[in-house]
Amino acid sequence: MHDFAFIVSNPSLTLCLFNKRSIHRSIHNYNTQANIRKKMEGLEQENQVLREEVASMKTKMEEFTSMKTKMEELTLNSPIFSLILFLFV
Repeated sequence: MHDFAFIVSNPSLTLCLFNKRSIHRSIHNYNTQANIRKKMEGLEQENQVLREEVASMKTKMEEFTSMKTKMEELTLNSPIFSLILFLFV
């Protein structure tokens, strides 16, 4: 069995030679301090992104509720709404 493999890509017709053993990777992920640190860094980055999204959504909800209250005030103070209330009450 040979330790090297050849790849020919059609568009550019380049020839690549690489060692098959360098491609083999371990399936098991060992819980070394370095791997745990990498996992924690990834989780912290993900948490930071989620916190930013939550903060953005909170500000959008606050804007939405303020717009909603303004619309309710405008409809309650409009003369047409007052006329409708007068007719049906």
